[in-house]
Amino acid sequence: MIGRIEATPGSRDALADALVHDVDEMPGCLTYLIAIDPADASGVWVAEAWASEEAHASWLASDATRALVDQIRPLMVGYEQRHELRAVGGLASIFGPSRDAG
Repeated sequence: MIGRIEATPGSRDALADALVHDVDEMPGCLTYLIAIDPADASGVWVAEAWASEEAHASWLASDATRALVDQIRPLMVGYEQRHELRAVGGLASIFGPSRDAG
């Protein structure tokens, strides 16, 4: 899945930071990438790959994910775009198991 979340004015970096640093364990998650476009002051891009639809649904239903959504809700307007894709190849992760780009 790839999606763009529209941040409230001035909240893009805080939203991106929360999505990177305040995630708990993500069983079944193969790739989780948060990115920003320097030319776009309000968008945060999320790219995820999951072992199965069930793994993703389980993570979405978890207490940790609900807490994260409650935390980021004031920072976001909503999902501007969301696309479900089928991977045909590439690398599973560019940052390794820590999901930390820095």
